Amino acid sequence: MKNRIIFVGVHNKSDLKPLDSKTKTGKIVDKIINKLPKDYIWVKTNLFNQEYLPLDDYEKYIEEWYWTNLPTNYDIVILLGKDVQKHFNIELKRIIKVNHPASIYGKEKEGVYINLILKEINKLK
Repeated sequence: MKNRIIFVGVHNKSDLKPLDSKTKTGKIVDKIINKLPKDYIWVKTNLFNQEYLPLDDYEKYIEEWYWTNLPTNYDIVILLGKDVQKHFNIELKRIIKVNHPASIYGKEKEGVYINLILKEINKLK
């Protein structure tokens, strides 16, 4: 079985898939995916399966995320941004916490951001 890299964004955008390639965040995640080793399967997800950050009952959404994705300690889970990192309370061994890709401006900073994530993934291989 191949190991997975699971990208976790915060919430859905109207009529789009999680971390959709039409969004700035999705485009940056796609660039990371294109540089990943071929021995990984990648998955794009959002922690909150709705179009806005919930005001309460976070546990319900986190439990839904868990049962939808069934992460294991063999997976690498990349938490995109402070909101996701704040609410993600699932105990796993291989978690990478990074700034949200939408906060990255400029090609040079984008390249540094992508290389940082790839370096962190390689540390966990």
